[in-house]
Amino acid sequence: NSGERKSGSKIKSGGAITKSSNNNVKRTTDNNKNQRNLQLGGVAGFIAVAVALVCNRLGGNSGVNINSNINSNIIIDASDLLQRVQKSSSFELKHNRTLIATENIPSQTVLMELPRELMIWDLDAVRNEFIREEILMTTIPGTVAKRAALLSAYLALLRNDFSSDHDLQLQTSVAKQVPSYDEYKTFHPVLASIEQMELLLGNHSPAFRDLLVLRQSLNNEYDSFIASSDKFASLVSREDYLSCRLAVQSRAFQIPGVLPESEIPKSEQEHYSETIQIDFTNDGVLSIEIINDWMNSHINNNVMVGGYDAVKRRGRAWSTKAIQPGQELIMDYGRFHDYVLFGQYGYVPSDGTGVTITSVAAYHNIIDDDLPDLEQMMPYLQFDHGYPECIEKELHPAAFRLKKLKARYLREIAIDSSRWALPLPPRLTTD
Repeated sequence: NSGERKSGSKIKSGGAITKSSNNNVKRTTDNNKNQRNLQLGGVAGFIAVAVALVCNRLGGNSGVNINSNINSNIIIDASDLLQRVQKSSSFELKHNRTLIATENIPSQTVLMELPRELMIWDLDAVRNEFIREEILMTTIPGTVAKRAALLSAYLALLRNDFSSDHDLQLQTSVAKQVPSYDEYKTFHPVLASIEQMELLLGNHSPAFRDLLVLRQSLNNEYDSFIASSDKFASLVSREDYLSCRLAVQSRAFQIPGVLPESEIPKSEQEHYSETIQIDFTNDGVLSIEIINDWMNSHINNNVMVGGYDAVKRRGRAWSTKAIQPGQELIMDYGRFHDYVLFGQYGYVPSDGTGVTITSVAAYHNIIDDDLPDLEQMMPYLQFDHGYPECIEKELHPAAFRLKKLKARYLREIAIDSSRWALPLPPRLTTD
């Protein structure tokens, strides 16, 4: 539209009527010329469209039909975005954000290539003027958490159209493809009620404990940002931030390795390393790559996503095995226990391929910050082995003292979650 307005203004300026005694004649002549130009332009436009359709028809088997808006700074929807990155026409995007093979896909087929312009990095976040002025120096415990928090804040700002900068239009339209708070609320446990999760998981379970910790930490990040900046608070609601934070948590990729100076000059890197303790050069970047939203995860995946070609400035996704028509394209988020997948990603594999964690903390609450009383730990010792008869204080003073020492040790490790979690092997193994 902006291009059409510019073109129109040029025509108006170039076609201005000069002062003349034959003004009426000139107007008539100009109008006739304009009509002929419009007719010729219409014919040319029709021919161009026809040629484009024929080319698309002829080229249908050799590649993907390219959207006419491929170079536009506005992404209309997920289908539009897919057309920009798709390198093989052998799969399609279904309505529920799922990629399904439509033809046989051989192993090692490059499926998608994602240009740098369609990635949103935490490096982009710290370079943004608003972020730098308002929230960059906000204290967020842990470098990993701070990087994710800054990227989430930037993603939320983009999605809320915080800037009219033309250079941010493409990233803004990418950010708008991220699931909304209302979408996440339908399935993600972080946004579910505590009562519902406690009833489902049990208040002593590792899943419930980690869910509480994660929920609190994400809300604390937002509280820290709005305490640092009233402007940020006015632009991004808690719901906005949490939905983007969940997107970063479940969809962002770590692009590892050394970034070249073409991506980040040495002086800029040194500045970030000194001021916010983020080493982009050696630790890589955290990247939102929206194509990851189109694939579910499973240990028996058939697609690999990742890597970044700094020369071509592109990431890519490729098949790791042959995929049959009708099969879903599936990636692998990594090896995590079920309770981690549940809290961070909002799902667990239903086929028994996940590693389940059970808690042996039957008599105390490991979620509490304070150590329990010694008496609370004594029931754990009622079934310890090695004694021919029950231990009594008066009759077995040495054995009773040993029991008290055991109870004290149990109390010292009472809120160390790793000591009370027992991993159970997968019920189903797969290659």
